[in-house]
Amino acid sequence: MPNHLRIGYLLLLMTIIIGIVSCGNNDVKSPKASLLDASSNDTSKNTLVEWIDSLVDVGTIKPGDKSEIKFRFKNIGKNPLLIISARPGCGCTVADYPKEAITVGKEGTITAIFDSHDKAEGTFYKNILVTSNSKPELQYLYFKGTISTKTESEIKKDSINNSLHKSKKVLSKDLILIPNKK
Repeated sequence: MPNHLRIGYLLLLMTIIIGIVSCGNNDVKSPKASLLDASSNDTSKNTLVEWIDSLVDVGTIKPGDKSEIKFRFKNIGKNPLLIISARPGCGCTVADYPKEAITVGKEGTITAIFDSHDKAEGTFYKNILVTSNSKPELQYLYFKGTISTKTESEIKKDSINNSLHKSKKVLSKDLILIPNKK
């Protein structure tokens, strides 16, 4: 067998051995992955979360503005609470969540930033899907608001005018008079 074929076979054999060794079963998991696995199988690791803010109204914002939304929660269970992920329902929102465990009785906050750039004027409704070691494991947080170029006082004035416009006039013929007995 020529030398260059021997060298080729040796290189191929070394590559295969390195591939097998490096692709071995590495059971090293992050604490979050271990807790997620545990939460789906072992309910003794689960806890309870109370959402202080699960629906936030950001009010009226101008087109192109960014709005910060805070969702507060409290661990009311018997085990540490670990937020595994907080995934916004759209690309116009980013969410940040505590990476450390929230001990029993303590509070935490998930913060979201909504970017109204390239969004049409009007009312919006958005959500964030939170995964944790609580039961239920998946929970939604919601926020809403309005994008408008009008000022807050113009919006209030329009709202009052619309309410007055929608209300029905009460005519005397529509009233039922009940005599007052003395």
